[in-house]
Amino acid sequence: MWIFFGRVPLLCTRGDALADRVAAEPLGITVPERDVHGVVAGIKRLLDDLAFAQKCRQGTAKISAELSWDLAVEPLVRFCQAEGSYARAGIYLAMKKPCLSPPRIT
Repeated sequence: MWIFFGRVPLLCTRGDALADRVAAEPLGITVPERDVHGVVAGIKRLLDDLAFAQKCRQGTAKISAELSWDLAVEPLVRFCQAEGSYARAGIYLAMKKPCLSPPRIT
């Protein structure tokens, strides 16, 4: 997550949700797994193609706003504050069964 706040263009392997987003935004360059030549070419492009690198930095800046802790924990806060929530009732659940040793709040 911190790499987005640093506004650093990414170089990552293809095949997951992050890689899809990196390619689509663009946030950097994706390469096939174990493709050493692709990594080298990606590094060279990020260093040499200043316009592309700047576009990637702008993309990572945009993404960093979406990754703030306030936004990341908002669904959990809503759940805990909801009427009838197990968290609000003080019951701790683990794997849909009551937890025998809930954390102690002092």
